[in-house]
Amino acid sequence: MACVMRCLTAVAVVTLAAAFSKSPQHRPRQTLLHDSAQPVVWCENLAKSHDGLRLQLDDASLTLREGQRCVVVGHNGCGKSTLLGVIAGTEALDGGGVRVKKGAKVTCVEQEPLTAPGDGAKSVRDVLLSGDGRDVAAARAYAAAAAAYEADPGDAALAKRFERASDAMSDADGWAVEASVATASAKLNIDHLQGRSVAELSGGERKRVSLAGALLSGGDVLVLDEPTNHLDLWAVRWLEDYLASEVLSSKTVVFVSHDRTFAEAVATSLVELDGGKLYEHSTRAGGLVEAYLEGKAKRLADSQSAASAARSQLRDELAWLRRGAKARQSKSTERIARVDVLQHKAEDVKQRGDLGLEAGAADDARRTEERRKRTVVTIDDLGARAGVATVDDEDYEERLFDEFSYEIAHNDRIGVVGANGAGKSTLVKAIVAQAAREGRLVGATDEDIAAAAADAARYDGDDDAIVLANIKVGYYAQTPLSEAACAATPMDFALDVISRRPSGAVASGDLIAAASTLLKRYQFEDGAAWAAPIAKLSGGEKRRLQMMAVLDANPDVMILDEPSNDLDLGALQSLERFLSDDFKGALLLVSHDRSLLDATCDTLLVLPGDGYVSSFPGSMTEYLELLDAAPDDDDDDDFVVDDGADDKAAKKRESDLRRRRHNAPRDIAKLEPQIEALEAELAGIDGDMEAAAADTAKVTALYDARLALQARVDVLYRDWEALEALLAEEPA
Repeated sequence: MACVMRCLTAVAVVTLAAAFSKSPQHRPRQTLLHDSAQPVVWCENLAKSHDGLRLQLDDASLTLREGQRCVVVGHNGCGKSTLLGVIAGTEALDGGGVRVKKGAKVTCVEQEPLTAPGDGAKSVRDVLLSGDGRDVAAARAYAAAAAAYEADPGDAALAKRFERASDAMSDADGWAVEASVATASAKLNIDHLQGRSVAELSGGERKRVSLAGALLSGGDVLVLDEPTNHLDLWAVRWLEDYLASEVLSSKTVVFVSHDRTFAEAVATSLVELDGGKLYEHSTRAGGLVEAYLEGKAKRLADSQSAASAARSQLRDELAWLRRGAKARQSKSTERIARVDVLQHKAEDVKQRGDLGLEAGAADDARRTEERRKRTVVTIDDLGARAGVATVDDEDYEERLFDEFSYEIAHNDRIGVVGANGAGKSTLVKAIVAQAAREGRLVGATDEDIAAAAADAARYDGDDDAIVLANIKVGYYAQTPLSEAACAATPMDFALDVISRRPSGAVASGDLIAAASTLLKRYQFEDGAAWAAPIAKLSGGEKRRLQMMAVLDANPDVMILDEPSNDLDLGALQSLERFLSDDFKGALLLVSHDRSLLDATCDTLLVLPGDGYVSSFPGSMTEYLELLDAAPDDDDDDDFVVDDGADDKAAKKRESDLRRRRHNAPRDIAKLEPQIEALEAELAGIDGDMEAAAADTAKVTALYDARLALQARVDVLYRDWEALEALLAEEPA
C-alpha cells in the first residue's frame, strides 16, 4: 500500500500547492490592527538576566492581540530570543509574568529547534502531525494504520484497521490535514524527509520541519524565532504569503527576523527591545522599517536631551556633596540616593546597532583602477557532484551543476540565488577551496583554511578549472564558529585578527590597543565581556566576530554566504552601506535577503536546481518581477537569461541536452512506479465512487480528487514520453 501515501501527497500537491506556486502580488500587505481586537497575550513587568550582569528584560510589558503579526527587533544579544522564549513558556523569568487567554494554544519554533531530550526519537511525521483536533488525530491514526498495513498486507485485522482509519479521515476531514501537510512539506522542501527520524536531520532540516509542524499545529499564537533561516528564496516568499493570508487572519504571530522584506510583508506592528525595555513603534502601510527608524531616532534624541538635563542636575548634586551637608537628615539622604539615579540616567543613552565597518589597510598596488577592471577569477567548465543514487540496483551519479564557466572582474557585484540544495554554497566554496590551496584565503582561522583546501576534491576538473589572479579571497561562511574558536575569548579572537594584518601594520606594543579598538567598532563595548568565552555570546555576536575577521583582511574578492543570518537590523544596514559605498573589490554574495541583494548586486547567478547555472544581468527585484509576470504554465527557469553571446547559449543548450539524456534512464526508473501507483489509486477512487453512488456529497468530493489525481498522472506521462523520446534520439 505504498501507493496510498504517495497518492495522497500527489493529490494534495496538485489541488493546493497551485494556489501558492505563483503569487504575483509580492508586496507589503500591512493590515492596521484596531484596538478593539481582543488581547491574547499579556506580558507584564518582565525581568530576566542570564548572568546577573546584563538585563535582557527590565520591567518590560507588552500586549499581543488577536490577528496581530508583531516583529521584534533589536541589536544582537539584547534578548529577542529570550523574550520569545518567555512568551512561549520555555524561558523562566526573574520577575513579572505572562498570561495567555484561556484556551489559547501557543506554538513555538526556536532558533535551533527539536534539540530537547526525546526530540531525536520522533519521526518527521510525528512533528508534522503534532497538533490538536479530531482532524489531526484522524490523520495520525491513518498514517499509523497505513504503515502497518503496508508492512503486512495479508493481515485481515490490519486491513480492517486501515479501512476504519480511512472512514475516520472522511468523517473528521482528515484529508484536508493531509493536503496541508503535503503543501507545507513541498514548499519547505521536506517532503523527502517524511520517513526519517529527527535524529537523522541536519540543523537546517530540523528548522524547516519544526516550522512546518508549527504552521500545521492549529496554534492560536505562533512564536517564530528567525523563521526564514535555512529557507531558500522561493520558500521565504511562500511563507510570507501564508503568514499574511486569510488562513491565519485570526492567529497572533510574534516573530524575530533579519529579513527586512519579509518583515515588511508580514508584520502589522513592530516592537523594539533595547536596554531591557520594549518600545512599540507606530507603523504605516509599506513602511514598517522606516517607521521604526524614525521612531527610534526620536526616542534617542529625547533620551539625549534627558541625559543632558540629568548631567546638568548631576553636576549640581555632586557639588552639593563636595561642599558637605550641614544636616544629614532624611532630605539629605534622599539627595545622596538621587545622585546614583542621575548617574545612571546620564550614562544610559547609547546608540546601538550601527557597526563601524571598515576594511583593513589597503595595498595600493592591488587597488589601481587598471587592476579593478581586470578579470580576477576565471572558472572553466566547473562541475560539482552531489553523490550517487541507486535505482533498481543501478548507480546514477547525481550532479549539482555541470560545465559552468564564468569570469569575475575586480569590480563585479554578483548575487548567487536559487533553490535549496541546488549548489549555491558549493559553487562559492569551489573558489574558496582553490584560494585555500594556493594560500590566498584570508580572514579565516588556520583550521578553516586547512578544511577548505581539503574540500577541493569535491569539484570536477584539474587544478586550473578555477584560475585566480594575484588576489586575496575573503570568505564569510554560513557555518558558525567552531567549538575550538568558541572556547577562546573575544579579545583572543581580535588579537588573532590583528596578528594576521600585513607585517608592520601594528607595532607589537600596540596589539592590545588595536584589538580593543576593533572590538568596540563591532559593538563589543563591555571590556569585562572580552575575557568571557565566545560560547557565551549570542548567535549574532558570534557572527559579528566572523564578519570582523573577513573585513579586516581587506580581500580583493569578498565571498559572503548568507551573511544576514542572525545579524540585527542595524548591523545589516551597516554591512549594506559598507558593501555599497566602501568596499572596492569584487563581491560574491549568497543570500535570500532581497533588500541586501538589491542594494549591493547588479548581476545574479541563478541555480534553479536543474543542474546548471545561468546569469541574469539585473537586480533581484527585476528578476522576481520577470518570474511573477510569467504565465502559470511556464517554468521559472524559462526566464533565466544569459547575457553571453549566441555561441555560449548554444553551448549551454548542448550541455543541458547531454545532461538530460545521461540522466534519462534514472528519471524513467523513478517515474514508472509513481505512475503505476497513481493509476492504482485512480482505480480505487473509481470503486469508491461506485460504492457511494447514493451519497452525492461524497461522490462529488471523490470526483474532485480523481480530477486532481488524473492531472498528476497526465503530467507524469508527459514527462515519461519526453524522456523516452530523448533516449530514442541519436546523440549529435
